[in-house]
Amino acid sequence: VMSSYPTFDPDNVGKYLNSQEGNLINRCLNDYDMGSVFKIVVASAAIEENLVKPDEVFECKGYYYVADQKIDCHNIYGHKIITFEEAFMQSCNPVFIEVGQRVGLPKIIEYAKRFGIGRKLLNPTSLVQSTGKLPDENNYYLADVANLSIGQGRLSGSALNGAVFSAVIATGGVLKSINCADSIVDNVGQRKRELKHISEARVISEKTAGIIKNMMIKTNLNGTGTTAYVEKFGSGGK
Repeated sequence: VMSSYPTFDPDNVGKYLNSQEGNLINRCLNDYDMGSVFKIVVASAAIEENLVKPDEVFECKGYYYVADQKIDCHNIYGHKIITFEEAFMQSCNPVFIEVGQRVGLPKIIEYAKRFGIGRKLLNPTSLVQSTGKLPDENNYYLADVANLSIGQGRLSGSALNGAVFSAVIATGGVLKSINCADSIVDNVGQRKRELKHISEARVISEKTAGIIKNMMIKTNLNGTGTTAYVEKFGSGGK
């Protein structure tokens, strides 16, 4: 489901051309700072490449220094001793910066592209849509690696990108094609043009996807995503 607000009257589009409310902007398909939702990608890369285990222990002091730049955790007192799984649940920046440096910027970018950043995802691709932006893997600094590890810096993506991250985990590590229309039909219901595109590509292993899925469920149960927990059915998120 895709929905963008504020809405507009399609029979009177001219009324909104000078609107300051952005009625004609599809907020689902435009770029934003991704933030911590990108940690799904970083965690997937680290686990897939066997660079971290969910139960590995770290120390969060409430900040992390990279090249004389201090990057704070949202918990100013620090999470103290914390596992990687708990760091995901609590969205701990220092731990993800440390893990992101293990993975390295080129490898994080590789996985970001696997998850769909950098290309049009919604079919038909003729629709105006953001592809997202990533840093230059041939021109970067240590601070760039740190910022990318926590979803900041020279990175952007759409709400669709965020939804796709979760979808890849939900499907067991597979990125499936995304369609907003099935076909064009005439006034008597006969199909005149097929629009649906069917494809899928493996992004991460089913094992890694299962680990991330479990971490996302725990995030909604006891982490930063408790307000998104769905009673009776459960949910997972970032």
